[in-house]
Amino acid sequence: MNTEPDSRCPSIDIEIDDDRWIVHFPELEEDVTQAFKKVVQKISPHLQTYQVCLVFSHNQAVQELNKTYRHKNKPTNVLSFPADTLGVPLPVKLLGDIIMAFETVKQEALEQNKTFRDHTLHLTVHGALHLFGYDHVIPEAAEQMESLEIEILSELGIANPYEVSHA
Repeated sequence: MNTEPDSRCPSIDIEIDDDRWIVHFPELEEDVTQAFKKVVQKISPHLQTYQVCLVFSHNQAVQELNKTYRHKNKPTNVLSFPADTLGVPLPVKLLGDIIMAFETVKQEALEQNKTFRDHTLHLTVHGALHLFGYDHVIPEAAEQMESLEIEILSELGIANPYEVSHA
């Protein structure tokens, strides 16, 4: 039996560093995989060989990464680290890593009156778009990125995350 991975297939590696993710979102792995694949279908539909790592962690780990790489000594909801292969041709397109902080994501979901699941999937889509080069630094780019997020989330059955809820 061949145990070599098929290089023609996408590889979405999921690492769960904090068990609270599974407690609050039992279908985490299946749903974030589906969300990530929706982004790929929308942004780069011909991309069949890619690798990405999604890490579901906690505030302390994300704060350390945020401090080291963004010089901001505080946790944040999601960080994206696009791969830099320095132009080296590889059989699989390395997209990068996405890491999320449980406590921050949970608190934001409560504050924004969203389900933990929906907010996690929104941040998955948001982080994935960053891996594809989208950003929200300037207003025009932010509008384009948010529009894509809304469209992809709608395909996943999730309401526009930028609409203010008055519940």
